[in-house]
Amino acid sequence: MRPSGKPIAVLFFEVIPLDMHHQHLADFLTELAGDRETEQQEDVMDYRSAHGFLTGLVVGPVTVDDLTALDYMTAGLTDKASPDARNNALNSIRIIRSEIDRQLNSDEDELEIPADVEANESPMDSPLADWCTGFVEAHFEHEEHWLDTHEQEVAELLLPVMTISGVFSDEPEFREISANADLVIDMCEQLPDILVEMYLLFHSADEKKGGRQ
Repeated sequence: MRPSGKPIAVLFFEVIPLDMHHQHLADFLTELAGDRETEQQEDVMDYRSAHGFLTGLVVGPVTVDDLTALDYMTAGLTDKASPDARNNALNSIRIIRSEIDRQLNSDEDELEIPADVEANESPMDSPLADWCTGFVEAHFEHEEHWLDTHEQEVAELLLPVMTISGVFSDEPEFREISANADLVIDMCEQLPDILVEMYLLFHSADEKKGGRQ
């Protein structure tokens, strides 16, 4: 159980400054979202969701190119940006995905999740929920491929991410899990290890599905 007043083992988005590439992507998404006055702008991901989405793409079994990923995160508004801004965002995505892949393969570095859960805060109402929602979106985009070879194992490993995201909070199974505060906190603390296990499940046998969109 997490001691009172202590955060769980994930990075603090507000405390740890973003490096240049993460900040470029954050600024790019913020600019395209604008005041979120249109339906498309409303669907543009924020940085936390985008990082979760990119992590899902790295973890998952389907190869998605950077431009396709960016277009999804911006709800199709990528072309509204200047060519320089778009190229900077694409370069940032390439570097961030490489960082995520390195961390997932590292025996020394833990996967860095740029979100936090404060003491006495429900994870489902925290920035970590936004990150998990982005990850779940990456799963939904290619759900059939995620489940076609390791359905049971993947479903079990996805359960914590789906629970924390709050996307399924109205379903009885998830309501029951969410009501168990200690269990949810354990899920949060185990999240980096769960993602590594899922990554290895898809990639240890070189099962990446190149070219599937």
